[in-house]
Amino acid sequence: MGSASAIDLARKAGAQFEGSLPVLDKDFMTTVPGLYAAGDCTGGTLQVAVAVSEGALAGLAAVKYLREH
Repeated sequence: MGSASAIDLARKAGAQFEGSLPVLDKDFMTTVPGLYAAGDCTGGTLQVAVAVSEGALAGLAAVKYLREH
């Protein structure tokens, strides 16, 4: 048995990476339009508070993206 890492979906979808981390824009969108990343898979400070904040920002950006497309 095994489990997928937090970034396997982004890799399979074709997102670009710098080392082991996905390339993200200011809204946490990967290089695949409409695919966002937040929390542990973005690197940086690995704390719950940071992950929650990034998740909220990425979620709001995703909603905006969906409304515009």
